[in-house]
Amino acid sequence: MKAVIIKGTYHRNGVISELVESFIDGLCEVRPEAEVSLIDLLDAHVGFCRGCGSCIETTPDKSLGDCSITEDDMRDILEQVLECDVLVFATPIYMFGPTAVMKRFMEHMLPVTKPSRMGPAGRPQKRRDKVGVVLLSSGAPYPINVLWGMTRYPSRMLGWLCGHAGCGRVLRLKAGGIQAFSKTRERYNRKARELGRRAARAATGG
Repeated sequence: MKAVIIKGTYHRNGVISELVESFIDGLCEVRPEAEVSLIDLLDAHVGFCRGCGSCIETTPDKSLGDCSITEDDMRDILEQVLECDVLVFATPIYMFGPTAVMKRFMEHMLPVTKPSRMGPAGRPQKRRDKVGVVLLSSGAPYPINVLWGMTRYPSRMLGWLCGHAGCGRVLRLKAGGIQAFSKTRERYNRKARELGRRAARAATGG
C-alpha cells in the first residue's frame, strides 16, 4: 500500500507535523509494510498556476493534463497522487483558509481535472479502496473553529480535490486549540493515530 502526504505548514516541528506523525504511526500499525511518501511543500518546487486552462482543455483522455509549467516538481508529485492508495492533505488554518504554500499546490492540481458539462471533473475513475484524508489545525479550539467557519473552506476544497484525484472516500480531522492545552494536544494525537488506522483499513477493504 502506498500513502502520499502533502504537508503545507511553515513549522517543521509544529502541530500539523505532530499530527502527521501520529497519523503515520496509526497507518503503519495496520499496514507495517506501507510505503509512505511525505512531501513537505516547503522543500518542493511548486510553481504558481498561470490560469491558462490548457491542462484542463487538452488531452482529456490522459490521466494528467499537460501543464504549461514544466520546470517544477508538480508532474512527479501528481503522478504519485494518482498512484497512491491513501492521499493526505495536512495544513494549519490561516485566515480561514489553508496556508499559502498549500493554496499554491491546490491551484496547481488542475492537471487532474478535465472539462465536463457541470464544470471541471476528476480525470481518474474513483476507487472505493482509495482514501483521502484532510488534516486541519486551527488556533481556535473546537467547536469554535467549526462554528465560526474556519474549517469550512479548506475542508470542503481539499476533500473535493481528494475526489478529483480518485479517492472514493474522504476522512477528516479538524483539530483546534492544540497549542494552548496539553490534554487537547494528546487527545488530537490519539485521534490522528486512529485516523491512520481507519485509513489503512479502508484502503485495504477492511
